[in-house]
Amino acid sequence: MKKMKKVIIIFALVLIILVALAMICSLYEKNKPTYNAEYFGITEIKSQTDFDNDGIDDYTDILQGAKLQIPLNPKYKSAYYQGGYPPENEGVCTDVIWRALKNAGYNLKDLVDEDIKNNVKAYPRVSRETRSKHRF
Repeated sequence: MKKMKKVIIIFALVLIILVALAMICSLYEKNKPTYNAEYFGITEIKSQTDFDNDGIDDYTDILQGAKLQIPLNPKYKSAYYQGGYPPENEGVCTDVIWRALKNAGYNLKDLVDEDIKNNVKAYPRVSRETRSKHRF
């Protein structure tokens, strides 16, 4: 009986400590400072364009798209992906860029394909085979 009472007391103490830690963490998160352009004395620049008509200017939309990539932490793979884009849980050098642009409604691959088509001489490494495969 004494042993059971001891276990209950230890369990209650551990529970109290865990609840106290959770409350401390919650208070810290609630009072954690946030930093924005104004805090650093930086003038925010807004785009005059809202390409995807979502009510958010493109500069802000692109920045938000980049920030959305941070918690995803995709696995880096140095590989070529047929069709141009890796799965969401994988990434290569430029993925944060095209994913951020996608958040504002831009498709970087389509934009590059169109530019190659219209300015093929500016892309000396694009072969005839590549052009025929990718509709340039």
